[in-house]
Amino acid sequence: MDEPSINAASQLMLMRQEMMDSLRAELRGEFQSRENEIENLRSHVTKLANEFKTLQKINIHLNNRCEALEHTNATILQKQLIGETKIYRLEEQVKLLQASKSHAERKATYQE
Repeated sequence: MDEPSINAASQLMLMRQEMMDSLRAELRGEFQSRENEIENLRSHVTKLANEFKTLQKINIHLNNRCEALEHTNATILQKQLIGETKIYRLEEQVKLLQASKSHAERKATYQE
């Protein structure tokens, strides 16, 4: 091989090596970029999982509170029903007393 051919081949080899180095650097950058994206997504997923756990705890607390309020409401309704029953009985007693009073007044009027 003559000198000019060796120089040309040598320059081609250098150009090839520079292109390979450039491509490797570009691929390393792309790979690093993808790794950063994956890490960001992992971080986001972890954050969402923690928020979900927090919401589950809040949901459990609210369910417990709701059950307590339902129990309180049932107790109040039961007491209200008992109170209404007592009022009804008292009203019936008042009616009986009024009827008894009217009967006694009529009886007193007839005896006079």
